[in-house]
Amino acid sequence: MSNGNYNPGDSKEEATDSSDPSFSKQRSPDQIKPTNPQDKPADHNKTRLFIRIWRIHRKRQQRVSPPNVAEKITVFLILVTAAIGGIQARIYYQQKKIMESSGQQMDQLIEASEIQASASRRIAEAARRQGYAAGRFADSADSINTQTQAAVNEFHRLADASENTVKANLDIARLEQRPWIIAGINIPAIEADKPLPAGSLNVLNSGRTFAKNVIIESYASFSPIIPTEVPKQVPPVTEKSVSVVAPNITYSNPINWPSTTLSLKQIYPLMSVTNDWYIVTWGTVTYEDVFKAPGHHTTSFCAYRKLSDPGQPLQCAFGNDAN
Repeated sequence: MSNGNYNPGDSKEEATDSSDPSFSKQRSPDQIKPTNPQDKPADHNKTRLFIRIWRIHRKRQQRVSPPNVAEKITVFLILVTAAIGGIQARIYYQQKKIMESSGQQMDQLIEASEIQASASRRIAEAARRQGYAAGRFADSADSINTQTQAAVNEFHRLADASENTVKANLDIARLEQRPWIIAGINIPAIEADKPLPAGSLNVLNSGRTFAKNVIIESYASFSPIIPTEVPKQVPPVTEKSVSVVAPNITYSNPINWPSTTLSLKQIYPLMSVTNDWYIVTWGTVTYEDVFKAPGHHTTSFCAYRKLSDPGQPLQCAFGNDAN
């Protein structure tokens, strides 16, 4: 038997089949046995049918030539393609699952975003309402602020006025209670050809409290004319630290002349001193008051007189002051 391909063994097998005596002899068919309804078909008949079909299939396989390399490669590629297709189908299935899961998550995110957007809109609406209320409050607050500022300014004015009043009262009290130092000069008549007599500088505290750290500095010089300014050639200073001068107490400080045994003509032989010359005395008295923050005060004095006049010296037009 042929399957469509030429095979040299097919003619031999056909010749053998034709020479088989079983085909040449003809015999009468077997007598058909009467059927018995009680008899059951035998199972071995089915087995024979399967065996015959397998034998026929086996013979056909033996007649077919074995597959070559190209056919094997083709079969292998087909199997590989089928495997890749299966893998791709698996991957596609997994991707589908992931996309479905992502879609669900995206839906949840969209829903959450909508909730947040709704909440944001509510918050924005509340903020607008608060802004409107704040604007109304600001309008009323401006008036309140203006009134408050006016009241604060008035309080400041009253406070400043009170502070100025207190300060003025304190200043008045300190002026009334502070010490006041007055300086006076006592010099007898001087003759140009006789020794200089003793003179004194008298310091009086006319205030109501003690003067502390009292320091006296006095000077004396001689001039042929009435002085118009403090002499530029200052003689040696007569300085005395009295420390304290009580109220209504006078302190006397002696004037130290250049000499108490020589006359002015002898002291200044080249100056032609006469009794019409003038004696000039000046200086300062510094002291402190007794208050908690002590004030520093200074009294300056300047006086002149003709040598031969027995009266009190006259004040200079300069150099007399007190603070």
